[in-house]
Amino acid sequence: MDGIIRNSLSELLPMTKGENGINTVNARDLYAFLGSKQHFADWIKNRIEQYGFLENQDFQMFCYDWHGNLLNIRYYNFMKSENQQVSKIEYSLSVGMAKELSMIENNEQGKRARRYFIECENMLRSMMEQRLKEQQQQVDEAKRQMESQQPKVVFAESVANSGDTISMDELAKLITQNGYIINRNELFAWMVGNGYLLRKVRRVGRKRVNDYTPSQEAARLHLFRLNAEHVPNIGLTRYTCRVTGNGQIFFVSRFNGMINR
Repeated sequence: MDGIIRNSLSELLPMTKGENGINTVNARDLYAFLGSKQHFADWIKNRIEQYGFLENQDFQMFCYDWHGNLLNIRYYNFMKSENQQVSKIEYSLSVGMAKELSMIENNEQGKRARRYFIECENMLRSMMEQRLKEQQQQVDEAKRQMESQQPKVVFAESVANSGDTISMDELAKLITQNGYIINRNELFAWMVGNGYLLRKVRRVGRKRVNDYTPSQEAARLHLFRLNAEHVPNIGLTRYTCRVTGNGQIFFVSRFNGMINR
C-alpha cells in the first residue's frame, strides 16, 4: 500500500537535493497538490508566520527577476526600492515542513501527501542506516588492509592515534602521492558529492564564502575536526574541516581502492 502511494505521488511531489544535501520539496508543487483555495503567496506566507517555520532550517527561499535569473536578496527586503526587480519567489521545503503543511491542510489530499512523506522519510532512514553500515565496513576494511601490510602498521597506528590533523590541501597531496591525482578543489567537491561534507554558501559583500561541516556519517566515523579560520582579506571567520588521523587512513585507502578498480 505504502509503495503504491509513493509511486503514484513521486511525479506530482518530486524531491530534489538542497545545497546542504537534504531532500526538499517545491512549495508550489505541494500547494497545487493540496488544492488550497488561497493564492499561493498568501498561503505560504501565512503558513510560515502562523506556525513559526524558520528560513534555512525548515525552508529556503529563492528570488528571481523577470528573466528567471536568481537574485541574492531575502524576502524581508522585498518591496524596498532596490529590490523591485523581484518577479517570482520560490520556496524549497524540508520534508518535515512539507509533512506538517499537509497535515495542517486537513483534507484528503493532505492525508495522502502526509503518508507519502512519512514513507519517504522511512525509506531515506533505511538507506542512511545501510550507508552507515557500509561506511563502517569500509573503515574496518581500511584498517584491516593497513594491518596486513606489516611495514606500514607502525605508521598507520601513529597516524590514527595522533592528535594532529591536516588540511584538505595536504590530504589531496597525500592521496596524489599514493597514486590518485587530485587537487584541493576536486577533493572538496568529491567529499560533498559523496556525503562526507556538507557545504553552505553565504555571501559577504560581493564575495561568496563556502562553509564546510562534517556530515552525520563522517562525524560518527571521526574523519574530520571542525576548524574556524579567520580570512584576513575579507575580515570574517570561515568554517572548514581538517582531516583526522582516522580520516587520513580512510580516504587514502578509499582512493587507492578506486585506482585498483
